[in-house]
Amino acid sequence: MKLLIEQVNLHFVKKERRHYSVHFMVFCCLLFTVSAHAYRFLRSHGSLILPRPLTIRSVCSSFGMSLQNEQQDAAFLTYIAKKIGDFSEDQRHVTLMVDEIHIKPFFDYKG
Repeated sequence: MKLLIEQVNLHFVKKERRHYSVHFMVFCCLLFTVSAHAYRFLRSHGSLILPRPLTIRSVCSSFGMSLQNEQQDAAFLTYIAKKIGDFSEDQRHVTLMVDEIHIKPFFDYKG
């Protein structure tokens, strides 16, 4: 039920101002870790408002999260919820700034 309430509330907030609950971030981290393709599908479909994969990767990597760790540690969910709960409001948001990226349409190899 909390998931539905949070999703309804997120629909009324601009993308740049969205705040996700600790439990929802844990859910997203686990979903992304188990199946990144399923996560991207759900996000692109538009049915659920989910954080960007970059945000999920940064949260997961900051805790050394992996599927093997999650399966071995019974207290993992409690630990991750506590760690995200300890973040300040500023730490719960990730901003990626990219100036310019130039991509070549070919591959150079010198051997």
